[in-house]
Amino acid sequence: MHIDAKVTPRMMPGVVALGEGAWYAPDGQKIDHGGCINVLTTQRPSPLAKGNPQHTNLVDVQLVNKA
Repeated sequence: MHIDAKVTPRMMPGVVALGEGAWYAPDGQKIDHGGCINVLTTQRPSPLAKGNPQHTNLVDVQLVNKA
């Protein structure tokens, strides 16, 4: 996934949040530029709610210079 990020003191260090409602927007290499959370989460349902578990996902955030 390649999306713009906003760094703010309102988030704890080491924590990222991705808003809901984004559309999957892949490029020719199937890299999402729309910010769809479903590309980062598992397809297995959560044990309690039987929905997609979105609360614990490991991600790697990197700075990319736009040229």
